[in-house]
Amino acid sequence: GGEAWALNPVLQEERRKLLADAVAFYERLAAADGDDPVVRRESAKAHLRAGGAWLNLSDHARAEAAFRKAVGLFDGLLADRPDDPAGLAAAADAR
Repeated sequence: GGEAWALNPVLQEERRKLLADAVAFYERLAAADGDDPVVRRESAKAHLRAGGAWLNLSDHARAEAAFRKAVGLFDGLLADRPDDPAGLAAAADAR
């Protein structure tokens, strides 16, 4: 399965390249800015995904920064719309 592929030393460089590509993709998504709550929520989700990819690349500083950005975005959404169940669920998932 996936774990065997991830741990196979022969495939580690290929895995690193794929994760780096994923990070670049998620960071482009996360760069979307604006007042639209849907765009802000998707940006926060992209930061979460980028954080996970950075974590898989063992770049803990970048992972932490991405996760903190996601939490901040979700908290902002929740502050703006405290009665939005989707926003509440997304903020809870980010924690």
